[in-house]
Amino acid sequence: MKKKPYFFGTLIKTKRKNNSLNGNPNFYFKFNTLWNETLEGINLKDAGWVYSVCSNWVGKTFTVTYHITNNGKLIIDDMIERSPNA
Repeated sequence: MKKKPYFFGTLIKTKRKNNSLNGNPNFYFKFNTLWNETLEGINLKDAGWVYSVCSNWVGKTFTVTYHITNNGKLIIDDMIERSPNA
């Protein structure tokens, strides 16, 4: 299986978007990476992990796996919170 690209980033903004056609939540995320880059993207449509998104995630650091569409959009496949000591 192909390993997906990932980055470490601190979440600086999250915004709820319209639900998918199947009724599942969609979110917009904006991150500052460890290399002082700003990356923004949306979650993968109908992804189950987005049900756990909450507003107190802002300011926390995550390992984010993603892919980029042919149109150049960043799609977040998964986010895992990093421990403060990692």
